[in-house]
Amino acid sequence: MATPEEGDDDLFGDQLATLTTSLGLPPPEFRGKQLPPTAPGDHRWIIEGNVRGRLVRTETQDIVFYKMSPNWEIGVEMAMQEALARTVQTYQQEMSQGSSFYAFGRRFEDGTANRTAGDRVGMDYRVIQMEDLECHIVNLEENLTAEMRKNENLRVTIEKLKQGNTELTMELCDMDDKLIARDTEITELKNAMMSKETPAVPHDQDMQNEEEDPEERIAFMPNGEELEIVSEEEDTPTGNTPPHQRRTISTRTYHALFNK
Repeated sequence: MATPEEGDDDLFGDQLATLTTSLGLPPPEFRGKQLPPTAPGDHRWIIEGNVRGRLVRTETQDIVFYKMSPNWEIGVEMAMQEALARTVQTYQQEMSQGSSFYAFGRRFEDGTANRTAGDRVGMDYRVIQMEDLECHIVNLEENLTAEMRKNENLRVTIEKLKQGNTELTMELCDMDDKLIARDTEITELKNAMMSKETPAVPHDQDMQNEEEDPEERIAFMPNGEELEIVSEEEDTPTGNTPPHQRRTISTRTYHALFNK
């Protein structure tokens, strides 16, 4: 809470305290409350201004109003300036024209600026300047409020877009996982098919064992003679070994004899 005092360093605080004291009014009070943020970065405040009415002599009503502000510091200065304008409007009949506050800008109960309608020729130039200045201040405050509401809507939209982007990213990651799993399954199926189509190649050791199996290399002739089955090259006579002394038979001869 803030209560302006005479000699106050706050903007408009000294003038407001001097004006209310001269009118016999209690010190004005200003309270602020930060609004719940609708999105990250939202720091709006609501400022309540209360220029309390007179309790002695002729009683007057409290002047209560509310303002929206981006923070407390700016909000309380804006509220004190508006309190000046509303107080001057309400108590102008009690102020002499020689008062330094008589020419101040004024505001109606709804917060709009009081600007003299029609031709202002012959009016005190200070009053004209203050009326125009008050209109300009009101326009600036309205634009500030509109920008804060616009920013609030934009922040909400941005948060929704971020949420939607997060959900899309999660969906894409899930799709990538499914594609990877499908590629792995296809690769495994291809490998399984290739293993079925390719005949098994015996190991060198197995082939060696088969070649060295003596039972598969012996041929039993009708006369009971045992001959070793060899290749054509191995069955070719060498040196002076007579054919009848060789104990071998070529593969071709073996198959020719037993396939008749």
